[in-house]
Amino acid sequence: MKRVALFGGSFNPPHLGHMLMAQEAMVAFDLDEIWFLPVGRPPHKSDDELASNQVRLEMLSASIAGQDSFHISTVEFEREGRSYTIDTVKILKENYPSYHFYF
Repeated sequence: MKRVALFGGSFNPPHLGHMLMAQEAMVAFDLDEIWFLPVGRPPHKSDDELASNQVRLEMLSASIAGQDSFHISTVEFEREGRSYTIDTVKILKENYPSYHFYF
């Protein structure tokens, strides 16, 4: 069973602290992968507080370049409405039933 940590956030912008925390989690918890989950429409922020989804995706992609075990899931960009973690986890568990997800 693949061990995957889910790392959600606005990543507006992604920064060294995000990358260090992800790397430390990989080692400390013997994970196979880290999936970064940029939030689509957070319930606690207005849309004008965030860079566009595309810009945040491009920044995050550049930030994880060269890290084979770091990936991006755009599941929250792909659905409409506000983004809630419980909905995201339900979708991921349905789509990847053999994976074990961690936060």
